[in-house]
Amino acid sequence: MKKISEILNEKCIILNSELNDKDEIIEKLVELATKSGNITNTSKVLEEVFVRENLMSTGIGNNIAIPHTKSEDIKELTAAMITLSKPVNFDSLDGKKVSIVFLILSNSEELGLHIKALSKISKILNNRSFFGDILNVSKNAEVIELFDNFEN
Repeated sequence: MKKISEILNEKCIILNSELNDKDEIIEKLVELATKSGNITNTSKVLEEVFVRENLMSTGIGNNIAIPHTKSEDIKELTAAMITLSKPVNFDSLDGKKVSIVFLILSNSEELGLHIKALSKISKILNNRSFFGDILNVSKNAEVIELFDNFEN
């Protein structure tokens, strides 16, 4: 599997966002992901992310949410990320508000890759030192660098 630093593009990151609504955050993440060039139908992908989110919150705990979906309208594994200036309620399993929301999108055919990507990003973001570092960067390039260094 590719490294997170290879699937997350600098153009697909917003740091210290003022957004404070779960649905608006998800909409913004999908909009960001379209900048990758890997989405062929943005509105359909957005709808599929919401369908998945409505099954069960992707707020996994520890102030992290990882909305995700698989779709035929996604060319290859793609990611987008938003850090929030103030934690937002995401209906997380542990009841805590989230500070980092990381979107993972993959092609419908790539179930194994999708699950590996979810597992990998969950493991990385649950590292409390890494989590703190991400919240303290000021440039998108630093986010990519942090992931790259962590995965080496």
